[in-house]
Amino acid sequence: MRIAIDIRPLLRRPTGVGRYLIGLIEALSLLDEENAYLLFTSSLRDRFIEGSLRIGENFEVRDFHLPVRLVNLLWHRLRFPPVETFLGEIDIAHSPSPLIMPTRKAKRIITLHDLYFLRHPELAYGEIRRDYIPLVRKSAVFAHSAISVSQFTKNEAVELIGIPEEKVRVIPSGVSPHFFERVDKGKIVQVKRIFGIKGNYLIFVGGGEPRKNLPLALSAFRMFLGRTNFRFSLVVIGGLGRWEKEIMSEIDRLSLWDNVILTGYVVDEFLIPLYTGADALLYPSRYEGFGFPVLEAMAVGTPVIASDTSSLPEIAGSAVVLLPPDDPEAWADAMYRLIFEPELRKELIKKGKERAREFSWEEAARKTLSLYRELI
Repeated sequence: MRIAIDIRPLLRRPTGVGRYLIGLIEALSLLDEENAYLLFTSSLRDRFIEGSLRIGENFEVRDFHLPVRLVNLLWHRLRFPPVETFLGEIDIAHSPSPLIMPTRKAKRIITLHDLYFLRHPELAYGEIRRDYIPLVRKSAVFAHSAISVSQFTKNEAVELIGIPEEKVRVIPSGVSPHFFERVDKGKIVQVKRIFGIKGNYLIFVGGGEPRKNLPLALSAFRMFLGRTNFRFSLVVIGGLGRWEKEIMSEIDRLSLWDNVILTGYVVDEFLIPLYTGADALLYPSRYEGFGFPVLEAMAVGTPVIASDTSSLPEIAGSAVVLLPPDDPEAWADAMYRLIFEPELRKELIKKGKERAREFSWEEAARKTLSLYRELI
């Protein structure tokens, strides 16, 4: 088979879709030496960095100097030109987004990470608002198959875009093996020094996007601080984007500037030690199709408090404390218990590591390759 995968989300800092591509492609490379993989990317300004993916000789990156917006306009609105125009004849065209790569003959697969933009269109912006909302239903019709990263997302797809259940294959994402590797204490000390973290801290991963619910974490953290004489910081990882002014105002209102550290985007080299050194991960997201940070924190041995909404109970199981995303007092109570009740902390760390190991990229790649073969 000749398999095309759109890797344009890797041209910039990889977040959810980027992590999906890295994990899946590198696992496919270890699993499959037989089929040919053509990794499509295009941009006028951003270039694919050689060596940023660990891939075998049967994987080839095709990097075109074409504007992203032009390609998206032609593909998403006109479904033209077919990707074969760039790559030659292929058997499979796999898009990591819910919008297809148009083809002449090849089978078309989309990946559904979440459908928050349909469930909460008021929170969508940019390309998501412009293309995903009006076009995702048509894309689902033209796709031969869809991969859903969770059962929750599959259920959303059936309800919100009317895609037939039999057309959607649930293939959960995985956790990078790096998150299971032991982190030297010296590395944690070094990274804390880089980001100006003193003493104990909790961690929030997700940035300022409204559905990530950072204001809840800030309010609960403020309550938690009022219940202890020890010094704690809240380390907020992820860009604040267009919501920076509102987040800054909330930090100011709660008088938290001495206890909140804003890191912006953090690469895995620093992210893993930050997870490892934290007393807990706070993940109060209102809507997730999967939730990488929950599994990543559990993999390194950091207990997690997460929302009891969307896909999070499915992914976390009984290995985390699940709470409503609108009850800061309950979150403050949970923080106190996780930090000051050793037995509860020990139990959640053990359960978390066991749960995280159930999500492997090797298994995701095996199931994805099986789908490719079935379609052909």
